[in-house]
Amino acid sequence: GVAALVIERKSYRSRVAHDLAIADAIDAAGAHWIALAGYMRLLSAGFVERFRDRIVNIHPSLLPSFPGTDGAGDALRYGVKVSGCTVHFVDEGLDSGPIIAQRVVPVFPSDDRASLAARILVEEHALFPEVLAWLVQGRVQRDGRVVRVLETAPIAVSACLMGEACRWDGATKRHEGVIQGLEGSATLRFCPEEEAGLG
Repeated sequence: GVAALVIERKSYRSRVAHDLAIADAIDAAGAHWIALAGYMRLLSAGFVERFRDRIVNIHPSLLPSFPGTDGAGDALRYGVKVSGCTVHFVDEGLDSGPIIAQRVVPVFPSDDRASLAARILVEEHALFPEVLAWLVQGRVQRDGRVVRVLETAPIAVSACLMGEACRWDGATKRHEGVIQGLEGSATLRFCPEEEAGLG
């Protein structure tokens, strides 16, 4: 099963204190990614900074249109012809972080809030696990507000093979053949000494 922990807001004097308790629990559990679904409150700036680029949220609208708590209702009130859902990185704003992926859902003349929200939810349930898999595979890259998803997972390559100074001994072991062979490939640089626990 999946481990669960309840950290009630009413047990803490402030939102910041509550967020700190949650952050400490996440670190203690060894979690890397934080996936928000239906978490209807803004995270404190300190929490967001502590887990920068590791928090993702799913929202029931095509952001940046209709942030907030009633994406489907806002879409109907505005009269848009398509709605949908968005997975985005979380920043300090309200549903304002860089967009990772979106799915489009048509808005029908017969829709009410419940029917549109139900069709959006179907797409949310399909999109969110897909994006989480991309994140775990290392396929999501962000450059400012622009996010792109690589077709394949990047290749893990020792930093010293890429001609970078080793984190542990400062040596640079440049291997031209390896570098030439990797040209055009998406690579993740890592330190083999760190991975082996020798640091």
